[in-house]
Amino acid sequence: SHRSFVTGKASVFHHRPALLRIGFAAALALMILAFSWTKYEANALLPDGWLLPDVEDLLISPPQTNLPPPILPPKLLPAIEIVPDDISTESVVFTTTDIAATDPAGTSLAPAEPVATEPPPRPVEQEENDILLISEVSPNFPGCEEIADDQERQSCANQKLLKFIYENIRYPAAARDIGIEGTVVVRFVVEKDGSITQTEVLRDSGGGLGGEVLRVVQMMPAWHPGRQHGRPVRVRFNLPVKFKLQ
Repeated sequence: SHRSFVTGKASVFHHRPALLRIGFAAALALMILAFSWTKYEANALLPDGWLLPDVEDLLISPPQTNLPPPILPPKLLPAIEIVPDDISTESVVFTTTDIAATDPAGTSLAPAEPVATEPPPRPVEQEENDILLISEVSPNFPGCEEIADDQERQSCANQKLLKFIYENIRYPAAARDIGIEGTVVVRFVVEKDGSITQTEVLRDSGGGLGGEVLRVVQMMPAWHPGRQHGRPVRVRFNLPVKFKLQ
């Protein structure tokens, strides 16, 4: 009987490894099944007492470009040419023109008081193509042909010339800004056909004054030519224009 007890005990321990493996496999299967049923929260949880460090808001803005102010060219002062007072300005009788600039927006033009002059002496006869300083019949700005009297026609022509200058001349901005005033004398020749040639500035006060008068003179229409002994002749004409700021 003792032998049979020992044999039975040995038989029980003989199957122990197989039983352990079966039990381990069953436990592993249950564990896998339990994990497959587990639901996870979408939001991660932080442990208590664990805080994110302070993070400042990041502001993204275009880079600040500090551009230097634009460099403006230096303001150039116009050269003022001083012309000696001994320049001869003998010409056909004409009233000096005053040009006044009242404000930067516009110009105000007003004629000067007429100056009484003695009639010029009669010139000696010269060659047909010579340029005369005076002639028996003076050149006239167009527009007064219907007036028969020579003096009245000459006065009317001078007024027409003044009006033409007033309507076309402008006080140069450079001269106005700097305060340049003065008298400009422009010389030109009235040809035998009345055309205007040989325009030039005899006296200039700078600041573009001379160039402005020259520009207007070159715009003039053809004149009625001067006449000598009944024939048209070439006559030189000196036109003084006075610029004045008010």
